[in-house]
Amino acid sequence: VTISENTSSERGGGMSSYASNLTFNYVAFIHNTSNVSGGGMYTGGGTSTISNSTFSENSAPNGGGMLNASGTVITLDYVTFTDNTVTDRGGGMYNYLSNPVMTNITFTGNTAVTHGGGLFNSGSDPSMTDVTFSNNHSDTWGGGMDNNSCSPTLTNVTFSHNSADLSGGALHNWEYSSP
Repeated sequence: VTISENTSSERGGGMSSYASNLTFNYVAFIHNTSNVSGGGMYTGGGTSTISNSTFSENSAPNGGGMLNASGTVITLDYVTFTDNTVTDRGGGMYNYLSNPVMTNITFTGNTAVTHGGGLFNSGSDPSMTDVTFSNNHSDTWGGGMDNNSCSPTLTNVTFSHNSADLSGGALHNWEYSSP
C-alpha cells in the first residue's frame, strides 16, 4: 500500500486514526503534509502494529513522519523514517503520552526546527531495540533524539552523524529525562 501526496488541515496528512486497532505491513507514507501534526500518520489511542514500512518526505509542524498521542499503544518493527521535516518537534516521529515498542527502526535525514530531528518524546517511555539514528538535524536541541519528562529504554541503539545547532547533537534530555 502506498499513501502519497495527501494533505490535511489538521492531523494526519496521509492517515489519521483515533481509538482504532490497525495492522500495517509493507505500507509507504510518502510526501504527505499536515498543517498541525502527523505529516504521514497521526494516531490517538487504540492499538496498532506497523511493520516493514516507510515514512519518507512527509511534513508537519509536529511529527513529520508520524505522531503518536495520548495512550496510543503501538508496535513498530522494521520501519524507516527518512527525510521527514517539521517546523517544531519530532522530524521523524513524535511520541506524546504514548509508549511505543520499537524494534529494527531507522531514522535518517530527518529535520526539526526545535526538538528532536529524528525523534521527540514527551511524557513517553518508548522501548527501543536495534534502532539507528543517522544524519538527522535539529536547529536547536537533540539532533538524533530529544526527551522531555520521559525515560526511554535503549538497547543496541546507534547514533551517528546527527547534529544540533544548540545542544545534544546525538541526544538531548531535559525535564527529568533519563534514557
